Amino acid sequence: MRWRDTRVWAIAGLILVIAACSVSDAELSAPELRADLATSARATTTPEEPALAERPSKLESETADDDAKQPPPPAETSKPAAPSVSSADQSSLPPEATRTPVPHISASSTPSNSPSSDSNENAETSDSNVNSMFGPISCRENEENVELTEFIYDLDRFDILVPMGRMWDSHVTPTDHMYLFSVEGQQPGLVKTPAAGRLISVGRFPRDQSPFWDTSLTAPDLRVVIAHSCTLFSIYIHVGNLIPEIAAVVGDIEPGGNWYVDPNSPIELNAGDPFAEFAGSSFDYSLHDDTVTLAGFQIPEHYSGESWKVHTVDPFDYWSDEVVAAYLAKNVRQVEPYGGKIDYDVEGTLAGNWFMDGTVDYGGGSGTDRSRYWNGHLAIAYDHVDPTQIRFSIGRDIWISEECRACGGVYAVMDNSPDPASVTAADGIVVYELTGRTRLTQDDAERSVSDGVLLGSFITQVIDNETIRVEFVRGTSADSLQGFSDAAVLYRR
Repeated sequence: MRWRDTRVWAIAGLILVIAACSVSDAELSAPELRADLATSARATTTPEEPALAERPSKLESETADDDAKQPPPPAETSKPAAPSVSSADQSSLPPEATRTPVPHISASSTPSNSPSSDSNENAETSDSNVNSMFGPISCRENEENVELTEFIYDLDRFDILVPMGRMWDSHVTPTDHMYLFSVEGQQPGLVKTPAAGRLISVGRFPRDQSPFWDTSLTAPDLRVVIAHSCTLFSIYIHVGNLIPEIAAVVGDIEPGGNWYVDPNSPIELNAGDPFAEFAGSSFDYSLHDDTVTLAGFQIPEHYSGESWKVHTVDPFDYWSDEVVAAYLAKNVRQVEPYGGKIDYDVEGTLAGNWFMDGTVDYGGGSGTDRSRYWNGHLAIAYDHVDPTQIRFSIGRDIWISEECRACGGVYAVMDNSPDPASVTAADGIVVYELTGRTRLTQDDAERSVSDGVLLGSFITQVIDNETIRVEFVRGTSADSLQGFSDAAVLYRR
């Protein structure tokens, strides 16, 4: 059941109209914005510690060579990282927030699926300043069970929706966002908010992006966070210029800088309001609910650098029926959960995310090569399109590009067995024969199958509930192995 509740946001502040700046396409009209121009815009342009980084690649036609241009690692901090980056071609990252918000980890594990009552729907709301997972914000009390009723991008302008959970390149562990890919040759439009909300932060990547329709142009590469309530947030990554009305409030953001709204002077958006331009071949979208904590992360604290990650939810559970039907037609995944899955840890088994011994957590920790912190990641999980297919995603430098340029560090398993969620310490040493992956057809976009070519063997052993030993032996079948060598490596949750 999807969450339903009609939201009425109070109109506060001034209506901004920037007459000198106009959008040529009449369809790309700007929303009415309510904001205090004197106090709402705050920009930070001097980088501090880098925030978290990873890069969504485009489709599986990308090559392993993209990995040579990866961003530096996330900072070790308990503060929510300011713009989370996911771009392989970024050399550095936006700085973290200058304030120190209170980290928040919810104890809840499941959302409420109960429709809101009439009394709740008509309940009066009032502003409240809270410390959210994104820092101090102003939000509306009693805004619960928000339903996303509007499209985040026009249906005729994109043709592929890729769900969460994709593993590729620096995204060694399943991604916490989905991707919307533009129709080739389609005139770009504006990115919109799916429900009423408040724009709370904008971060700019150090490097600008070049639109695929005209590589002679450049546009800023932005990360935008919108609060739909005190606990529900949308994140957009790799959008371009803000619409003029919002840009006038936010002001100029230097490459690598951030802007944070004054909680007392929010920038409000109505459902369906555009806020930024589409500026590349795709953009990322994710939804995060602070009342939900994913149960499939065995040690949630290891993801504290990206405080929102453990609160990632499936947008299909929040979108209206109309939006669900339209997006399913473009979704490369046709099984539930339609938005994908990112948390596969099963205690006492091989399944899930692992971090190389000594690298501490998702961010790599001290004493590691933080410029490529994902090298310490290992995910033993399942395909983001066909979850029946086992995938080994390996961050260490064992790319097998000669035999499998489409793999991107992610490999299929010969005979697709045994299920890693069933492998325990009692099984002793278990060897998986890894194979390459191949696209079924160009039209199948991200759909891939094992190509049946043996690339090598991955030796595994569950030591205890939080430790495994692994070793990859290239070009060797399982029956040729005698167990681990001195090259074996320990991984921990």
